[in-house]
This record gives sequence, structure tokens and C-alpha cells, in this order.
Amino acid sequence: MKTAGEKKEARPSIGGQAVMEGVMMNGHLHYSVSVRKPSGEIQTELFDHQSMTEKHSVLALPVVRGVVRFVE
Repeated sequence: MKTAGEKKEARPSIGGQAVMEGVMMNGHLHYSVSVRKPSGEIQTELFDHQSMTEKHSVLALPVVRGVVRFVE
């Protein structure tokens, strides 16, 4: 149990989505896609990412934000 003076521990914000034969993981600054190749090997690619909701504050409004994140 935390006392009144303790700070709340920061938790990472990571989400995921299934893709054909793999998974896409989305974090705050990056996203990655891992897929299983026909040979059975798993290939992973890492990409930089900045959400449109961070670039344009109007896109961060509820409901609008959900649509934007779905499209991203």
C-alpha cells in the first residue's frame, strides 16, 4: 500500500493487434511487426512512430481519437 507521499509508478503504454501470421505491437514512440515466414523463421521490423493525435490536439478529442488510432 502506498503512503500519501509516494509517487505513482509510471507504466508503459503498449498495445497490440493481430496480423496475418504475426503480431503488431504499438508503443509511444515506436511500433513493431513480427511475422512467421514460410520457413518457420520469425522476422521482426521496428519503425519510428508519432501519433497524429500528438501533432494536432483537435484529433485527441474523445471519439475522434478512437477513429484516428484505428486508421493509424
